[in-house]
Amino acid sequence: MRSPVFGTHLVEPLLASVGGALALGLGLEQAARGLSRLRRTGLRGDVYRLREDITVYDDTYNASPAAVAAVLRYGADQASRQGRRLVVVLGGMFELGACARAYHREAGELAGEVGVDLLVCVGDEARWYAETFPRKVLYYEDAEQAADALQDQLQSGDYLIVKGSRGIGLDALTRKLRESLALV
Repeated sequence: MRSPVFGTHLVEPLLASVGGALALGLGLEQAARGLSRLRRTGLRGDVYRLREDITVYDDTYNASPAAVAAVLRYGADQASRQGRRLVVVLGGMFELGACARAYHREAGELAGEVGVDLLVCVGDEARWYAETFPRKVLYYEDAEQAADALQDQLQSGDYLIVKGSRGIGLDALTRKLRESLALV
């Protein structure tokens, strides 16, 4: 059974869909065929390469504490397996209520634990990631500023994760990187 999505954190939803299909009376082969036709929407786990062998995991569609944690773990695993420096751009997570700061701080701590080498924070809420992240942090108010500065920070062979709530507009950052660092 093959799937067009990247990341071990996406296995559980796929297994749940197979379970649902089986519960509705479909056979395992039918469920597998259905999964093979699954198409991702943009900005959700897109993996691509930029110039100088920079790998990008673009998950800029939205963010929640669980999704950020899953992507950090997945990216750390991939960077480690490939012997790459891990650079992470995190935009703020929205609509978290009174626990917003705590959730951001937890994600910043996790980024340190999994081995993020450089953390780039974008947006007001993203400042809270830096409160618990133990290594180098860069902060930018918006995605355009971050995109301009990030080009100077990236090194050949980096593994770059970009994740944040849709309202931060990190898709503008990835679009700018794709344009300026496109494979020639």
